[in-house]
Amino acid sequence: MSRTKEDPKDYIELLSVDLLKDTRRRKLVERWSKVLGRELGWHYILDLIWIVKQVEESGIPRDSVILDAGAGTGLSQFLLASLGYNVLSVDYKSRNFPVRYRLVFRIKNRSDGNVADSSYIEHVSEKEAFDLRRNWDRLLGKWNKLMGMPLLTSEALKFEQKNRYGEVSLYQEDLKDLRSIPSNSVDCVVSVSAIEHNDFRGVGAVISELGRVTKRGASMFITTSAAKGRDRFHEPAHGWCFSEATLARLFHLINPKSNFDRYDEFFADLVKNEYLRNNLSRFYLHSGKGGLPWGEWNPLYYPVGVVKYNR
Repeated sequence: MSRTKEDPKDYIELLSVDLLKDTRRRKLVERWSKVLGRELGWHYILDLIWIVKQVEESGIPRDSVILDAGAGTGLSQFLLASLGYNVLSVDYKSRNFPVRYRLVFRIKNRSDGNVADSSYIEHVSEKEAFDLRRNWDRLLGKWNKLMGMPLLTSEALKFEQKNRYGEVSLYQEDLKDLRSIPSNSVDCVVSVSAIEHNDFRGVGAVISELGRVTKRGASMFITTSAAKGRDRFHEPAHGWCFSEATLARLFHLINPKSNFDRYDEFFADLVKNEYLRNNLSRFYLHSGKGGLPWGEWNPLYYPVGVVKYNR
């Protein structure tokens, strides 16, 4: 789906595997995933290609402020910073990124000590510990192959990229209460598979709060999980899967454009897609938590994007 800056439209879009044919953006995601040592959730490459596509096609100027809601330790905040955007990285958890991240990006901790509480914290702690331990060990041995330069020694890397890329500012906030961020202050909001991990009644409050901090006329690009029929809670991933009607209601969309009528077609393409099947994060092989418990390729929900303009 497409829109123009002159006539922006809200819409709901199931994320087709055809996004993988966007070679430039796919390679951008793959490169930063390797450089930062981050393996991706099973559908995240679709989410990230879609997010970058929306931001770029919206014509949002370099140096604009983009809020990444529920950013965690994920890749989206650094993808956007690599494109020249200043990112407000908001999550309920305190984060301290390893040195290899700070070699490339300017990362500032803006937290005021406001500690958010979420039942999802315990759910994701196992995966994060697995990622950080394994990726650091692997990266030490593979840095030369990935970057063509030794770890921690490139002054050119530290100087050139930190001045070319945007700043990443870390906030520890509950998405329902972004108390450190003023109203009408951000140029765009993105979120990658995060809102579904709130309690169901809290999702509407999250969307309302994201609207509060977004400038009038600015955009929100949100990915989450879709269900064909009724809303349901997917226990392994500890997240909600939303119907088309619920997404329209939560985002206050009136007769939005949507491709939900192609759900079955898209789902069949997803299940047989070899790229996604063959590039599973090894986390899934070691855990019953997440969207594909114990590494079995059996998707039970579909990734979806919502475009909402703050009017």
